[in-house]
Amino acid sequence: MNFKGYIKGILLLLLLILVSVPMVGKYKKLRLVDDNSFRGTAIGTNFSIIVSHTPLTNTEFEIWKREITLLVDQLDNSMSNYISDSEVSRLNSSPDIINFQPISEDLHTVVSASLEAYQETDGYFDITVSPLVDLWGFGPVPPDGVVPTDKEIKEILAHIGSNRLILTSQGIKKLDPKININVGAIAKGFLVDKVARFLLDKGCNNFMVEIGGEIVAKGVNKNGVTWRIGVETPDYKTEEAVYGVVELSDRGMATSGDYRRYLKDNGKVYSHIIDPKTGYPAQHSLASVTVIAENSMKADAYATALFVMGMEKGMAWVEKKEGVEAYFINRTADGGFVSKASSGFKIEAMNSSK
Repeated sequence: MNFKGYIKGILLLLLLILVSVPMVGKYKKLRLVDDNSFRGTAIGTNFSIIVSHTPLTNTEFEIWKREITLLVDQLDNSMSNYISDSEVSRLNSSPDIINFQPISEDLHTVVSASLEAYQETDGYFDITVSPLVDLWGFGPVPPDGVVPTDKEIKEILAHIGSNRLILTSQGIKKLDPKININVGAIAKGFLVDKVARFLLDKGCNNFMVEIGGEIVAKGVNKNGVTWRIGVETPDYKTEEAVYGVVELSDRGMATSGDYRRYLKDNGKVYSHIIDPKTGYPAQHSLASVTVIAENSMKADAYATALFVMGMEKGMAWVEKKEGVEAYFINRTADGGFVSKASSGFKIEAMNSSK
């Protein structure tokens, strides 16, 4: 993942919003226009920021720009599997199983949350799945379109498991020299939370931040009502059709699905979401799962785990987990969809629902 691309888009969003306002009075006042939405694509994913009721001066904007640039540089150099000298890449290339390797505060936070999610989900969320992600062609190396052999999968599966990682205040230690990590299934959520905290620190109390399906909404929109967020129809062919609408405020939301990144071989579709227990892409009728939690980072991790579990096992997990709600959409044999929401998940169905 390339966080620099995401934040360059965010910087462009902020700049477009700010410079679109005319001069006010004697001063050249630049401010965020109430409830303006600027959207774009970066690194294969969508981003969007909507901010309501937040005036900004030109000086304040320059401070924002510098601080966001610093934020993205730190994240990019820490968590990207696509940068050869990032913290994650250096950790992955190190065979050291004796010493703790120091890591940044941000990476420590993400790994800590990942290990917690690993325990909470009985191993269905696992950042050590990285070599399997690469084997299936969903990592930094472009895919060759060939399905791995059972032997290849079995060999790598022997070195999968977050229980082979130890995290302390000293840093992180691998108990297996072949352990590699990929935090892509939680880092986007972390980035959304980071941008949201940045906005809060700058006095913004009403906003929505979305990066690649991971979302945080705070406060209300310009009309003083709760933010309404669309849940996408998980169709391989349809782009951005809305399946349902969710009201979201002061919470994080994330969606995992098989309909945007996948490998197709001999008519069979393989999702990019790998089951760390089998080494194969998750294989069931679940097309997508949307999760609401206290923040986007947790929602991001849980959505990945629940997608691997499938609807039945995932729903049972959600109903026992306090503070988490989920919405599952399954494919049917006739090409349609059937959905099911956890007891506390409220959604307004749209015409695109089947």
